[in-house]
Amino acid sequence: MLGQVADNDFATLKSLRSVLSPDEYIAKLESFIERNLQFDPTNRDLNADNGSVDKTFIRQDHYRKLFQNHQAVKLIIDPATGQILDANNSAAKYYGWSCEEMRQMNISQINTMTKEEIRRAMQQVMNLEKLHFEFKHRRADGSVRDVEVLSSAIIESDTPYLQSIIIDITDRKQKEELIIGQNKQLAKLNAEKDKFFSIIAHDLKSPFHGLLGFSEIFSHSVREADFDTIMDTGSRIYVIVKRTYELLENLLEWAMLQRNDIKLAPKNKLLKVSVDSVITLYELRIGKKNLIVENMVPMGLKVFADSHLLNIVLRNLIYNSIKFTGNGGRIVIDAKPAAEMTEISVRDNGIGMNAAIKEKIFSLTGSVNRRGTDGEESTGLGLILSKEYVELNGGKIGFETKENEGTVFYFTVPSAQ
Repeated sequence: MLGQVADNDFATLKSLRSVLSPDEYIAKLESFIERNLQFDPTNRDLNADNGSVDKTFIRQDHYRKLFQNHQAVKLIIDPATGQILDANNSAAKYYGWSCEEMRQMNISQINTMTKEEIRRAMQQVMNLEKLHFEFKHRRADGSVRDVEVLSSAIIESDTPYLQSIIIDITDRKQKEELIIGQNKQLAKLNAEKDKFFSIIAHDLKSPFHGLLGFSEIFSHSVREADFDTIMDTGSRIYVIVKRTYELLENLLEWAMLQRNDIKLAPKNKLLKVSVDSVITLYELRIGKKNLIVENMVPMGLKVFADSHLLNIVLRNLIYNSIKFTGNGGRIVIDAKPAAEMTEISVRDNGIGMNAAIKEKIFSLTGSVNRRGTDGEESTGLGLILSKEYVELNGGKIGFETKENEGTVFYFTVPSAQ
């Protein structure tokens, strides 16, 4: 009857797990252990037949009734050595070894922790410092399961034993990990949304203030036939429109990427030609800063990449170097071909980055927003977009930098097929 009551109590306890707080659940489990598992050598029922008690704890009839047929997975362990002294039928069924086989095993053959970690955990139980653990346990079929272990120390004839209830929590852990992953993804999406609205609210809106002001000056100058002002204002309007267009283009590319609306069409491309086309695109800005830009990509070198994605990455990285390199500086674009992947680098002797900026460079949650050496505005979206596109094309991206000395960005693309 005692074993049946214990079984019912444990089944009820397990059903309450989802409605109890962790502390309440642990407290009830510990109470359950105290109520049902403690061996009392002075129990008169045990002494009624022959007036003596078998000093070997694991042979007690009362213990057998309570322990062996219990539906909970239970182990009795020697805390000094980790030897499994006994395992009940539920343990044999759960782990896949027979009870006799488990009595020949050490807990370190089941628990995936190191022997020293296991020893410390058992010592915590014996010192009543901790009774509740979460471990990973190995089974006979090689599978590893997440388990919750409730342990208590018992003393029989001055000999200490450690008794444990093992509860499989693998499904719960998987659900927790899924929730953690979903929360991280949600945080990322929220950061992207905030970044998107920040760019729209500030970086995309601000240029229009300049356009309105310069348009008014332009209109007034036309009426006054002030051609010098007209030319100057026209040039300023062009620069604002050009920057705004590039920002809008990056925003649209990023939005397509978030919707998984990018269709890759990789093909063999002459890399040097692709780099030359980007350099030509920025000739005016390069000339304004008196920069030396060298395309050192080997002639005839081909890579296997989506033309659109490759162009966007090159454009963002080269413009990033132009933006943060001072007057008379130098930028070198180079490539190192290999059998499977080709590494492309964009190196400058510009202002570099400090530690704080380095940590945020590919992050949407950490805004950099620093201006270039000629006051050029920056949202940081171009580098984030470049990283996404490089990885989408099967490559990796990284950088090395030193403040006031320069930066090199490098990324890989598949070599030509």
